[in-house]
Amino acid sequence: MGSRHWSDGMWVSVKLWQKASSDPLDCSQWDQGFIDQWDRFYTREEAMQAVKASGQPFNAERNGGNGHDLYSEGLY
Repeated sequence: MGSRHWSDGMWVSVKLWQKASSDPLDCSQWDQGFIDQWDRFYTREEAMQAVKASGQPFNAERNGGNGHDLYSEGLY
C-alpha cells in the first residue's frame, strides 16, 4: 500500500510479500485500490463512489475500465 505508485511504503509491502510468498512474482492475489490521507483502504469501486459523491475532477475517458472501478489515470 502506498500513497503513490511505487512509493517507499509500497516497496516495503512488496518486499514483505516476497519474503512470505511461495511465488514472490505472483501478484494476482493482491487487492488493488486507493488509500486516503488517513491510510484507509478503498477498493476501486469504493473509490469511484467517493469521487462521484465528492465532485472531485474526474476524466472518465482516461479512466477506462468498466465505469464502476476507479483507476488513477481517471484522476489526472
